[in-house]
Amino acid sequence: TEDTRVWQESNNDDFTSMNAYTTYEKEFKGHNFKIMAGMQSEYKKNFGLYANKMGMVLTGQPSISTSTGKIEAWDSLDHYATLGFFGRFNYDYKSRYLFEFDLRRDGSSRYAKGHQWGTFPAFSAGWNVAKEAFFEPYTSILSELRLRGSWGELGNMRGKNYQYISTVPYNATTDYIMGDKRISAFGAPNMIAYNTWEKNRTLDFGVDIAALNNRLTMSFDWYRRDIIGLITKGVTLPAVLGVNSPDTNNADIRNEGWELTLGWRDQFSLASKSFNYSVSFNLSDYQGTVLKYSNPKGLIYDYYVGKKMGTIWGYTTDHIMTDPAEAKAINDSGVQNKFGGDWVVGDIKYVNLDDDPNINDGNQTLEDHGDLSIIGNDTPRYNFGFGFNADWNGIDFSMFLQGTMKRDLWLEGPVAFGLGGGQWGSNVWKNTL
Repeated sequence: TEDTRVWQESNNDDFTSMNAYTTYEKEFKGHNFKIMAGMQSEYKKNFGLYANKMGMVLTGQPSISTSTGKIEAWDSLDHYATLGFFGRFNYDYKSRYLFEFDLRRDGSSRYAKGHQWGTFPAFSAGWNVAKEAFFEPYTSILSELRLRGSWGELGNMRGKNYQYISTVPYNATTDYIMGDKRISAFGAPNMIAYNTWEKNRTLDFGVDIAALNNRLTMSFDWYRRDIIGLITKGVTLPAVLGVNSPDTNNADIRNEGWELTLGWRDQFSLASKSFNYSVSFNLSDYQGTVLKYSNPKGLIYDYYVGKKMGTIWGYTTDHIMTDPAEAKAINDSGVQNKFGGDWVVGDIKYVNLDDDPNINDGNQTLEDHGDLSIIGNDTPRYNFGFGFNADWNGIDFSMFLQGTMKRDLWLEGPVAFGLGGGQWGSNVWKNTL
């Protein structure tokens, strides 16, 4: 029939990866050396073909070839390739002093020539104090005391494929009609983005302790992770340009935090059988800060230098109105007309934080944000976990609990406002019940 349509879709996704590496090890009078070098390559290609046709002759056996209408078809093509070389050097002396150096050189077809390659070094060092001769008197209490530190960079390949090529969108069948046919049209070409690899730079200091015959363990890390050249929204351009600014290496983000892990394991005899158990606890916290971002207007809902990741801007509530006279005064003055009118008992009265007599959001900038202020942060803080494991006489038991001790949320949608549809449209009226 003429009003029926058949669709056919084919998608082919090929991914090829190759790794090759070699190692060399040497020990000499307590000095241990290890060298590793290798390469890695990846190639991914995607091809899609899509077609539809009206007027199926046999609706029970849909096919393109047995339909009578005009065929519409289009395809999609996408690919990228990476190539990387890496090396590692390890050294330790009697497991007492440890050192490691890594170096990567990665290239990606996702970026323009001159921007395709990145070099990423890293090194770490550790000192096992418990292996020192002067520490021997204390090994019955502390069997391990290791101090360590590391610094390194890794590349992150983000951004779209072909971002360095100005492509022109084409629509074979637009919604515009000339004569009796839908016409085709070209769109505005996109702007070129000369991006390169993001750098994830990490500085870490830590300590590992084992005590009481390894029954008690503790590990602590402090770290600072910087994302250098985060590919995100580009500089805002005048609307008269007609196209959006491309995503660029426009931001630097810093995350600082710490992690603590405690563990205890032991055993005892229960009914002449060995009862083994272990307890673990971990606690961590971090916060992110914007170090660099091009936001000349200081828009508060965008990144800006110094902004804490997860910052929530909002209005400050004063109280829930219980006096009809107060609600009438707000309606008469129009001080809260930004949110609507006809305020009644049970509604919120908001705090006026600026010189404007009416509640407002100013220009939503750092210099003029009206009555908006930072009212919270949705970054999960002080995340913890607790685990317990035990086994006895062939019976095993395991449990794990985890949670977050601090987080602010702006709840919205049906969870917050019900099924009525939005902050102001979720009222229930008697005549609709």
